[in-house]
Amino acid sequence: MIEAVFIGSGRTYGYRRVHAELVRGGVEVDDDLVRRLMGAKGLVPVQVKRRRGLTVPDRAAGPIPDLVGRDFTATVPGVKMVGDITQIDTGEGPLYLASVIDCYSKSVIGWAVDERYPASLVCAAVDMAARRVPLPDGAVFHSDRGSQ
Repeated sequence: MIEAVFIGSGRTYGYRRVHAELVRGGVEVDDDLVRRLMGAKGLVPVQVKRRRGLTVPDRAAGPIPDLVGRDFTATVPGVKMVGDITQIDTGEGPLYLASVIDCYSKSVIGWAVDERYPASLVCAAVDMAARRVPLPDGAVFHSDRGSQ
């Protein structure tokens, strides 16, 4: 019964929640027994982390035209690029990765990493991309509406 409740939870319930579910179902069992039996069967719950977006819209920026128009293809390198910031959780705290992807080759052509995510992080990634791939006149960089 313990294993059924555990698997039914998507392997996320620890012994306390499994115990509570069993009690709600009318099973009289001690929570310490549930803990020991789960340990003996190797039933270890996964830790579900709440995802939080990094995009903080800049209200003062006003409307920005969508120059890409949801078309993420390009006919020559460097004419159209997209980017974003990603949080990477490490044992020493979060790191933030700003990346620039060329729509022509679909490859990462610029990146930067920092412990914070200021506008300079995005600028460093775009600068790297500009050094690595010749950018034609009228090149476009597309990202979400984050304040960076």
